[in-house]
Amino acid sequence: NTQASAVILHPDAASESPVPVITMGNPYAGFARATQLFDNCPALPNEVHPSAVIAETAEIAEGVSIGPNVVVGEHVQLASGVRIGAGCVILDRTLVGANSRLHANVTLYHDVHIGCHCILHSGSVIGADGFGFAPENGRWIKIMQLGGVRIGDRVEIGASTTIDRGALTDTIIGDD
Repeated sequence: NTQASAVILHPDAASESPVPVITMGNPYAGFARATQLFDNCPALPNEVHPSAVIAETAEIAEGVSIGPNVVVGEHVQLASGVRIGAGCVILDRTLVGANSRLHANVTLYHDVHIGCHCILHSGSVIGADGFGFAPENGRWIKIMQLGGVRIGDRVEIGASTTIDRGALTDTIIGDD
């Protein structure tokens, strides 16, 4: 019942198709690659918007895009090809790897490392304090969260996701 002009199938199923077939050992991965040809996410220009507030100690590589109302803290490093959407906040000593994209309103707390080719969707918060309190005499004492967050290469983080920093060591999300 397909109305498709062509389909992507495993070679074992190709003979059953009434329409032209592209055969692949992993058709779903082939479909994923085909969708990339039609990506309609708007490109951001290689410019720093005049409303952005950037610390003097921040290191901004060539070819970085920084949108309106972005805040970049002290000793932040933004590698080449980074795209920062409107309203993002990137706090001190944070590193964003090459060709990563932060969509609008992402917050990166201090001491966060984002790998290369990462995508962080709107509203994500990386590096906030986790839940840490110790009881004493009917009261609660805050346990300071001393770790950071390290996100590997080629990681995509969904909208409004929070990844907390570790109490003593870094929270780590590996590559891929």
